Amino acid sequence: MRRVILLACAALGAAGSLPAQSVTARVGGEPTAVGYYQTVTVPITVDMSASGGLLLGSYTARLTWNPSVLSLNAYTCCGQTDSTMQGNFPAPAINTDSAYSFGILKFSAVSPTGVGGLVTIAQLRFTNYDTIPTPLQLSFSEMSAAGTFTNLLPILTVQNATFCQARGRWGDLDGDGNANSRDALFILTKVVGLPVNPLIADTSLADVDADGRTTSRDALVILSYAVGIPVPGQRVLLPVADAACATGSARQVAVLPNAVELVVNQVFRFTVQATDSAGRAVSVSGATWRSSDFSIAAVEADGTVTPRAAGTATITAEIGPGVTASATVTVIARRPNWYVDIAATGRPVQNGSATYPYEHPLSAFPWVGEGDTVRVASGTYYFDDDGELNAGVVLLGGTPGDTTTRPVFRNAQGYYSGLWLRGGQRTVVRNVVFHNFSEGIELDGVRNLAVEDTKFLTGQYGDGIYHCGAEMDTVRIDRSVFLGDSATRGGTAVYYSGCPNISAHVTIFRDSRVQFMDDGLYLYGADSLLVLRSQFLDVYDNGIYLSQEYNERPALVVSQSQFLRGYYQAIEVNYMRRVVVDSSTISSQTYYPAIDVYDADTILVRGTSFPGDSVSGSPYSCYSGQTVYVYRARRTELRDNVLTNAYCTGIQVEHADRVGRVVLSHNRIDGAAAYGIRASAPVIALDHNVVRNIGTPVNFAAVSTGVYIHSYYGVDSLTSLGDSVINIDYIGFNVDSARVARIDSLYVNGTGLDSTAFDAHGVVLSKGRLDITHSRVINAGWDGITATGPRAVLRSRGNVVRGSRGGGLGTWPWYWVGPGPDSLFSVRDTVQRAIGSSGIWAGLTSYALIDSAVIDTVPAYDGVYLESVGRALVRDSRVRAGRYGIVVSPGVGRVDLLRDSVLESGSGDGINITLSDASVSDSAIIRGTTVEGVAGFAGVYFQGAGRVLIDSSRFSNAVDGIEFSAANLGAVSARITRSRISSNRVYGVGLGAPGSQVSLSLWKNNIFANGVAGVVNYAATPPTVDADSNYWGDFNGPRCQPVIGCSGLSITGDSIVTQNVVFAPWDSVLNPAAPLAPPGFVASAGGVPSAVASSSFATERPAPRTAMRGARPDALRPGVAASPVVSPPPRRYGPALPAAAPIAQGATPEQQARIERNWQRRVEQLARRAEVEARQRAERENVAPQSPRN
Repeated sequence: MRRVILLACAALGAAGSLPAQSVTARVGGEPTAVGYYQTVTVPITVDMSASGGLLLGSYTARLTWNPSVLSLNAYTCCGQTDSTMQGNFPAPAINTDSAYSFGILKFSAVSPTGVGGLVTIAQLRFTNYDTIPTPLQLSFSEMSAAGTFTNLLPILTVQNATFCQARGRWGDLDGDGNANSRDALFILTKVVGLPVNPLIADTSLADVDADGRTTSRDALVILSYAVGIPVPGQRVLLPVADAACATGSARQVAVLPNAVELVVNQVFRFTVQATDSAGRAVSVSGATWRSSDFSIAAVEADGTVTPRAAGTATITAEIGPGVTASATVTVIARRPNWYVDIAATGRPVQNGSATYPYEHPLSAFPWVGEGDTVRVASGTYYFDDDGELNAGVVLLGGTPGDTTTRPVFRNAQGYYSGLWLRGGQRTVVRNVVFHNFSEGIELDGVRNLAVEDTKFLTGQYGDGIYHCGAEMDTVRIDRSVFLGDSATRGGTAVYYSGCPNISAHVTIFRDSRVQFMDDGLYLYGADSLLVLRSQFLDVYDNGIYLSQEYNERPALVVSQSQFLRGYYQAIEVNYMRRVVVDSSTISSQTYYPAIDVYDADTILVRGTSFPGDSVSGSPYSCYSGQTVYVYRARRTELRDNVLTNAYCTGIQVEHADRVGRVVLSHNRIDGAAAYGIRASAPVIALDHNVVRNIGTPVNFAAVSTGVYIHSYYGVDSLTSLGDSVINIDYIGFNVDSARVARIDSLYVNGTGLDSTAFDAHGVVLSKGRLDITHSRVINAGWDGITATGPRAVLRSRGNVVRGSRGGGLGTWPWYWVGPGPDSLFSVRDTVQRAIGSSGIWAGLTSYALIDSAVIDTVPAYDGVYLESVGRALVRDSRVRAGRYGIVVSPGVGRVDLLRDSVLESGSGDGINITLSDASVSDSAIIRGTTVEGVAGFAGVYFQGAGRVLIDSSRFSNAVDGIEFSAANLGAVSARITRSRISSNRVYGVGLGAPGSQVSLSLWKNNIFANGVAGVVNYAATPPTVDADSNYWGDFNGPRCQPVIGCSGLSITGDSIVTQNVVFAPWDSVLNPAAPLAPPGFVASAGGVPSAVASSSFATERPAPRTAMRGARPDALRPGVAASPVVSPPPRRYGPALPAAAPIAQGATPEQQARIERNWQRRVEQLARRAEVEARQRAERENVAPQSPRN
């Protein structure tokens, strides 16, 4: 085992030593000069030819010299790269802090892909101030291979050089600066053996062909050069270094690359590489460049080629007589594909082809043409300028379909535009990352843009895409991400400034995400915007803002998208022709609407969820905070939406121009501080909406209303079908004013949940006409259904009102001030357990009809109450009352009670009628009516003045059957016919004092079995009561008390106990015309048909609010605490900008001007937005009513 280990270690040691491999670094060139102040070029080379296939990846080098002899020519310092020193390796980063005083240069470079063969790592240039020799000492502290990261120092050999004065120039034997026939003659003289005076000619400079000998061939080369014949490969007039410092003159020269393909106007620079006869790199300076066809390609003195037209040209470089090389330039009209690869960094040959890619996109952008494709390899590309493009291109990053290979375009300072699109028909950007630009993409002339699979990291202030330029047709963004700074949330994902014209006709935003931005899409001057399957998360200001800028009226469609955790409006649009929001999720904001529409032709919101976080602590602070707010529109539709925990109001729609139609259908609103639905428009249609839990969990405010239809913008027609309103702090369904309001199958359960809400009605109409049918109003905080405004008309049919803290239904003026409602029509309504007021009532109303009603107010209040009604008709109704069955108070011109049944009353009368004290024109007609079981007083009680007719009615089981008041009785004309007055505990008919103005007649009545007397007349000045032709319970007539002189007429008949009652003749038998038995009490008469009734209708009043909080965690606000009662904070438009435009280090004047322009643009943008917000807010607050009361 030990031997195996030793052998393995030996093998590893042998492999690590790499004995067959070597790397040679040299100080090359001709470190010499003829005279003073000459430029001396010294190439530093690394020969990797014997490295075994390794490629040079990195190095760190140090070169020293005598600074009094040589001075380094450098254009940068302090770790920056110097492109003038670049060879065929990336330009070195240099440190010159010791170069000028101590003659020490430190330099380093890296190539991730590596370079092999003979590598020129640097071209150093010096100026000589002296001619004395000075060593050039090279050393390396690090050298590694690319890819394998092998340490190359163990196999590195360094060859140094010495600078010294040149002895002269090859071929210039006499030192006159030329190579001509005189020099050739000296060579021939030496060749034939004749002496040459060394003071006149230096024959050591004769070997121009570098063959190591002086021959007639050298003379021929010089003569050929002198007469202008090309002498390729010869070193005529090149410097001749002293033997102490020479490395050999250039023997061969090459132009790199030897062939290149360029497009018209694509500038390209050739490089020259020279070697001596030993194959060592030598310096090249003063090359002369020529083009074979300047109409195809022109060449400048430094080797820069400018293609002019399609074709082929030869570019030649000459560094000395006969030392030339050439390369072929092929000029094409267009390159369809351009290549950019960060691995090409430092390579001397870059032309954007697949073979010689550019190292940076900015190198390719100036040359691309319309329709070209720029393919950018993965990597990080730092931008120090705008990515200006004047043609429409396709920019493809990394591997198609693989977002992990996206190249990153980065601007460290955040001043520039990643792409500045200044022209072209169509640009496509795919699979790229833009990091920390002022604008990732700036649109300033391109006609169409498509962005796909792209990521924008916008930093603190940057915009993802910005437009301020020419009008565009289409902007399409797919599968892209706009990500801001999570701490500051500044900048805008897509911003159209609207300058100077329409920005884009169509903008499409699909399958994309915006997060941690100040705004998502903020567009002025956009005609149409489609947002599909996208997310807007943690956006501080607007998710989408779209507004008219010129004469366009934009259109917006949002579908299957999410807006979550925003602060201001998720969607805010102004002056629109169409708005559609479909199948999306939008979290309701705190103080501001989730959807805010200011002026639109058509609005449709459907299938969308609006989850909210909290409700306001007080609806009085609700200047905004609507989940959906529409102000000014022609048609608004909201269908199948779910809204929960709206901060103030769920849905608020106000057609301020008094035109158009509002349709709200199948929406569910659960939780709001002020209103569930608030609307005002000429036509409003509600259909199967559910509104519940409206109010604040901490304090009462007489504002919180389930549905509020207000009159400020005029309501001509309101319809409600199958809506439900449940658990409301104040009023359930409030119609402030409507010319015609039709409500069918409405369900209201639980209003006035704050116990102090005196007027917390179930349904209330202030002005106009209300037709309500087949509805249920249960557990109202005060009245169930009421109309209160001037000339209001209430038409109620088939409704059920149960458990109201006030009354059931009726009409009355607000606080009995001003003109009252016009009329009440109640048909087949049912009122049960109204505990605070009358079952059905009418006050200060012109006409009241109560038909086929079923009223049960036991044990508390009156069944029917009429006051100051021009005419009232109560017919075919059944009443059980806790106090009075039917009350007719002063001011009723005429009341007809037909076929009614008052089958139970509590502490009052069955029917109590007070006619006017002064007028004899008031009248009361009671026909076919039954009053049975009055525990308090009379079956019918009259006071006041007027006319009374009672016919075919029944009065029994009361204290008195019929009583005319003993006080407050005026001129009364009363006639009672064909009625049954029996089994009352005291009197059948009583006339109280003073009753001298009463004209009372009784005819064909059955008066019997009353406890004390059938008829009494206690008038002070008794009028005669005409009571003939009545049946008194006995064949022999009534019993008559002796005091009136008529005793002995009957034994069992009712008594006559007072004078002035004329009872003869009487009927001997029971009058068949009088009713015999009362009809039964049917509790379910009228009401909602069973086909309409909901199985979910509550049968009991909801628990008080305090009990609900303890017993039902989801009762009012599911798991949510109320927000404090505060006013909305001032709106913030992104993070604060610096007070002045930043100064970019190293920026050109043009670049600094663009930076200042961008800063000024943002200042104007924020000011403009603040002005628009203030104007709209002022208009809304000045005109919109804040309370449902009139």
